Amino acid sequence: MKKLCLLTGATGHLGSVLLSRLTACGARVRALVLPEEAAFLPPEVPYTVGNVTYPDSLIPFFETDGYDTVTLIHCAAVVTIASRPHPGLWRINVGGTENVLRAAKRTGVARMIYVSSVTCATWRKGSFSVRSVAAPANAISSAVNIPQSGI
Repeated sequence: MKKLCLLTGATGHLGSVLLSRLTACGARVRALVLPEEAAFLPPEVPYTVGNVTYPDSLIPFFETDGYDTVTLIHCAAVVTIASRPHPGLWRINVGGTENVLRAAKRTGVARMIYVSSVTCATWRKGSFSVRSVAAPANAISSAVNIPQSGI
């Protein structure tokens, strides 16, 4: 069975660690990176230059012909602890995620892991509120069928 792991945010803090661990376990990974980030990837990692806020740039990233199983790990996001939200936070974290979800659905990706920041931002009547959500520690290792000790 031919498996592929699609990884957004592959050069970010968490994404780069996931990329390293997944490739060390022998997983086939394709990374989505911004143009200026491609140089930060290991040379053996296949990648697509794109931007989650531009849906057309995601088309080549989601070309999955020839693979039996495709798992998407979505890590691309703005993470900030500033007292005021980053100007691109909503556009990237919400709009970008919507674009990724639409592309995944259109191409038949059956499994997705969404990695959010430590907190999730919401807007209510002009105010900014934050809440924390935790996922099981073994979510990624079980989703891509590799030993938990490998992640």
